[in-house]
Amino acid sequence: MWNYCIYLGPFTDSQGNNYDLGIYMDSDEFIGVSAAIVYGNENGEYLSGTLSWGNQAEAYCETLKRARSLCILDLSKFK
Repeated sequence: MWNYCIYLGPFTDSQGNNYDLGIYMDSDEFIGVSAAIVYGNENGEYLSGTLSWGNQAEAYCETLKRARSLCILDLSKFK
């Protein structure tokens, strides 16, 4: 996954679950940016989906926060 996604580092949530956080940025601005959150070593052990401020899951919030801090997202698209 990290061959085509931007890796944002490890994260442990308040429940003690470990993740590797990242984002996928498509060259098509209509598809945009999505989360790439890995929680295991097997195929399919990842979470993906649109990043938005409305998603309250800790791993999604942390992914958006890290991407924002690196100034790699156009945050005008995230409401």
